[in-house]
Amino acid sequence: GEIDLIAWDGAQIVFVEVRSTAGADTPRVAESIDRTKQKHITHAARHFLHEYRLFDRPCRFDVIILQWLPNAKSPTIQHLKSAFDCIEY
Repeated sequence: GEIDLIAWDGAQIVFVEVRSTAGADTPRVAESIDRTKQKHITHAARHFLHEYRLFDRPCRFDVIILQWLPNAKSPTIQHLKSAFDCIEY
């Protein structure tokens, strides 16, 4: 499995999926993280928590969308906190 970013937010572990788009349709990009993708991310997160013995820590799943608009020098960044819940595998 693959997780794009793993970070701390206080005592909470944050697993982050990063998506990028050249268009203005950020809802479509967010929807591309379907139930199957959520299951894969959840599975990888459980493996990480087990590997580092962090099962007692609270965690959440966020999504960051980088939106590259025409002629923009940098992307617009949208951070969706708690974008989805843990999916049982």
